[in-house]
Amino acid sequence: MIGPVVKRIFREAVEAAIPDADLTVYSWAERCRYVSQGPDIGSKWKTDRVPYLREILECVTDPTVEEIVFWSSSRVGKTEGVLNNIIGYYMDVDPCPIMLVQPTLEAAEKYSRDRLTAMIRETPTLRDLVEDPRARDSGNTLLHKTFLGGHITIVGANSPVGLAAEDIRILLLDEVDRFPASAGSEGDPVALARVRTRNYKAAGDALVVMTSSPTIKGQSRIEKAFNESDQRHLYVPCLACGELQQIEWYTIKWTELHRAPADACFQCPSCGAVATEDDKEEMLAAYEWRAHAEFKGRAGFKALGTYSPFMRWGEMAIELTEAKHARSFPLYQVWANTTLGELWEEGEGLDEEQASFHREDYAAPVPAGVVLLTFGADTHPDRLEVEILGWGAGDESWSIDYRVFWGDPNQYPSAVWSEFEDYLLTGWRHELGITLAVSAGAIDSHGGCTDGVYKFCKANQRRRWMPIIGASKPGKTIVPKKYSLVGPRVKLWTVGTEAAKDKAAAALRVEDPGAGFCHFPDTYTDDYFKQLTSEHRIRSVRLGFSVWRWVKKKAGSRNEAWDCRVYNIFTKEFLKPNYSKLRDRLLARVEEEKKRGGGTGTPAGELPTPREPDTPADTPPAAPRGVPRRFPRRRGGFVGNW
Repeated sequence: MIGPVVKRIFREAVEAAIPDADLTVYSWAERCRYVSQGPDIGSKWKTDRVPYLREILECVTDPTVEEIVFWSSSRVGKTEGVLNNIIGYYMDVDPCPIMLVQPTLEAAEKYSRDRLTAMIRETPTLRDLVEDPRARDSGNTLLHKTFLGGHITIVGANSPVGLAAEDIRILLLDEVDRFPASAGSEGDPVALARVRTRNYKAAGDALVVMTSSPTIKGQSRIEKAFNESDQRHLYVPCLACGELQQIEWYTIKWTELHRAPADACFQCPSCGAVATEDDKEEMLAAYEWRAHAEFKGRAGFKALGTYSPFMRWGEMAIELTEAKHARSFPLYQVWANTTLGELWEEGEGLDEEQASFHREDYAAPVPAGVVLLTFGADTHPDRLEVEILGWGAGDESWSIDYRVFWGDPNQYPSAVWSEFEDYLLTGWRHELGITLAVSAGAIDSHGGCTDGVYKFCKANQRRRWMPIIGASKPGKTIVPKKYSLVGPRVKLWTVGTEAAKDKAAAALRVEDPGAGFCHFPDTYTDDYFKQLTSEHRIRSVRLGFSVWRWVKKKAGSRNEAWDCRVYNIFTKEFLKPNYSKLRDRLLARVEEEKKRGGGTGTPAGELPTPREPDTPADTPPAAPRGVPRRFPRRRGGFVGNW
């Protein structure tokens, strides 16, 4: 006879082998799932590591929920904690037809190899459900796996054939903001995939799960779906005052608390208490999801990267700081969309007040940090407008002067060009007591004054006063590899204005003095800053391709100051200054002046009188490349051996 102990063991073993239909997804994961990615691979799944996912997973088996929307950044547990647990649950507990849609076929294959196969391999309850792909007629391929009672199909949103499969009960749409606008010629891939759930939906037994980090405001699929849901936002308590609040990016501080970006921390908006990264786990454990809209069958969840247990606030701050120093809009967008998980504003531009905030009183016409002067000039049929810019270490810049010269620049020679030339040959008094000359500059040649600009530049060909033309083609470099000859000894440079404007705008966004920061004298008017912030970036479609372009915020608004700044950036990039060497040479000149009994210059704030230029010691002009050396001639023959 079988003893009672053996019977009990046998009964418990049988009960353990039979799935519990009342299990929630997160309960199944706690009982059966093993981690298949990262340093903890092979260990039991613990939802407490990402506690805020518990409510999302509970909604999966809630009969009142027809659709789940999860708006998130990267590294919050979206794939491993939500998608994989849902797939594992329905494979093991409630077998049925499942479809997972990835943005592309390549992404679908990668997910199957790296994520799904790994989860099946590490989780014993799933390992025996799927046949060995090496077995004959196993029904287990890279993109289609069958199991008792159901199957899972993994497709790319760019494949209309994959989306036109049989009826699906569980539809998982991953990274929907990266889906193409159309699956081939058959229309929106999300709408095509939803059609597959129609029969199950009629029976009240279908579920759609949509996840993604966002992209552009107004064009984001996840934004639209979330706005149609009950809009649940994640709240955590302040450990000091207990106030529940969202960890939005403005609550993450470092410079205000005299910390480095790596030591960024959370500062409570209610009481001002500071929480470090070590406190995040305790804060997350007491989370609360709060709905901001009425529930109508669609549960929406939004979790920013600031909540991620796998990403430190300091990491996020460092990434943002690097994007600022790189002065790159693409890096800003990647950080905003992927790292933080927020929308990128269409028409991202500059704030007039933000730029004008940097006005200050200079101790001299040229502040101490400047080691190089450049100019950028914008031309019009009735005037020339020019800005002289000073550059220092790390591309920190100081606007030295902005002038307008009235006259017809298309006529050369003329009074306006003579006045402009005298201005460029002016020496500017440096705070260290020496006089600094303008080293190089760029002049717009297509402002209706092309002929005059070419003649002026030809007459000053030994100086680096370059005629330029802007090219708004996306991806074009600021300084081209080649120039065009538009006349004898006149080189025309085609400037990549889109890239130059990206760099200029990013520099104007730098908030702290140092690398990339832009200084302005307090004498500049509000009109200057209106011009400087007159344009913004918008996304437009050309020949079927979506590109970013800089355009005026308001048609007809003036943007001369903005153009002059862009031309200065071209000049600086053309010169490729070595700030360390230029600084050493400048200090050597200062020492020389001291030995001679004092520096030269004019009182602060006054424009020095025009003078014939000395060859600058810091950036001596080079002879134009490609121009043959000319020797003097005598009547009757050659000079030399003749």
